[in-house]
Amino acid sequence: MIRQDILNPDLKIECDIVFSVGLIEHFSVENTRKAILAHFNVLKSGGILILGFPTPTFLYKITRKISELLGLWMFPDERPLKIDEVLDTVNQHGELLETKIIWPILLTQAMLVIKKRTAAGR
Repeated sequence: MIRQDILNPDLKIECDIVFSVGLIEHFSVENTRKAILAHFNVLKSGGILILGFPTPTFLYKITRKISELLGLWMFPDERPLKIDEVLDTVNQHGELLETKIIWPILLTQAMLVIKKRTAAGR
């Protein structure tokens, strides 16, 4: 197991695939950007990033509000992210291959599949 601070990583690895769910939404706007970039930093050129995060659909908002009112909400630092906010950073380093919203999870999750650009593709 490797443990790192996503905002100050010190990894000397390159991965074909990076799968990340439930992380980038726990930061400020600037630190969300830094966390996304950290994913690209360990991804090989042409590698795939699968990135999941809550997105503020009506279903998310109503489910969260009910959870908060019932005192069941356990993620005070969670900031649901609009897909465009994430794409502002992603598009600088990769090509979006697929976007899906997972609706059966009441706290709707966006899932993006991104291919890191090759050095020649920049």
